[in-house]
Amino acid sequence: MGSSVNSPRPAAPAPAPMSSGLARARAMRALAEAKGLKLGKLAQPLRAALTGRTVSPGIFEVMVPIGREETLARLRDQARA
Repeated sequence: MGSSVNSPRPAAPAPAPMSSGLARARAMRALAEAKGLKLGKLAQPLRAALTGRTVSPGIFEVMVPIGREETLARLRDQARA
């Protein structure tokens, strides 16, 4: 007879990185719509600011591995330029 009364529950799996990308995508689409812009008009300058390139993987997929703080730091740097 195994004792399961005091057994810890397994930890919930960490959300997939794409889920963060999807949340960012929704937020960016909402911002673009609120400003009356197409998403590309917002995403292309972001891509250049975050990657230094005009071609990259999807901008939301780029933001996830870079992380929140680095993303914001790169945007601040470009805003000052």
